[in-house]
Amino acid sequence: MPHTTADPAGIYYETRGDPSARPLVLIEGTGAQLIGWRDDFVDLLVDRGFFVIRLDNRDVGLSPMTAAPDVADAGYSLADMADDVFAVLDALGLASAHVVGQSMGGAIAQHMAIARPDRVKSLVLFYTAPAVDPQFVTDAVLSAQSDADARPAPTTLDEVIAQLLERARSGSAPGSVFDEAGARDLIVRSLERSPRLDGVTRQAAAMFRSGDWREALGAIAVPTAIIHGRDDALVRIDASFELARRIADAELHLYPHMGHEILRDRWVDFANVIDGTAGRYTGPS
Repeated sequence: MPHTTADPAGIYYETRGDPSARPLVLIEGTGAQLIGWRDDFVDLLVDRGFFVIRLDNRDVGLSPMTAAPDVADAGYSLADMADDVFAVLDALGLASAHVVGQSMGGAIAQHMAIARPDRVKSLVLFYTAPAVDPQFVTDAVLSAQSDADARPAPTTLDEVIAQLLERARSGSAPGSVFDEAGARDLIVRSLERSPRLDGVTRQAAAMFRSGDWREALGAIAVPTAIIHGRDDALVRIDASFELARRIADAELHLYPHMGHEILRDRWVDFANVIDGTAGRYTGPS
């Protein structure tokens, strides 16, 4: 599949479905590659009449690494990452699309709708926030980098996988059954696609640099749905309440026994929310 330019440094993306169908962009969270949006979930969206576009954000997967491994901050922001998504739309010849983002990807989606409302048909925001602020994110997020610095660096592949499994487990709801086999499979496939993990710190720096944009949310006028798990240990549910309060006519969907994760047994529900939100769009095709 292509990059956004002929130069291999461009943003890498993949598509699925009929190009004449409704375009839908899926944006991943911090450190996650496009394969985090599982194929079976994407197929549910294709079956609902979407042309699905997934991309590797800069600094992960097959998209460019913006700096050497020892550089923690490459100087870019979430607005720059939003421009990366617009570049993907440009490469596909699409004037606009429906946009879905999870966690950091939801913050990127917000920046897209604020900066270029003409290019966003609808928004679905999974467990995301309008600022990196203790009001909205927990200490597990705010202290992630210092905790990582204090932890011994893994020296073997098994240690890398174990550390990434620990991170994935921390996002699941307390008391729920963690899908360790599924998480391990995704981690191994991600490492096979791209073994470099240092981009996570630069993406985190982009979030902190972007500050607090909640005052700009009132300008968002596209159909919006917000999805949050009541047991999210990373992003507080208050973040979704704030988004729903500030974005006109936004729908808020709260799920019990769900953490910072797109639960497989809720995939049909989520696909229906995405489809229904897109169906509320009444602008130009």
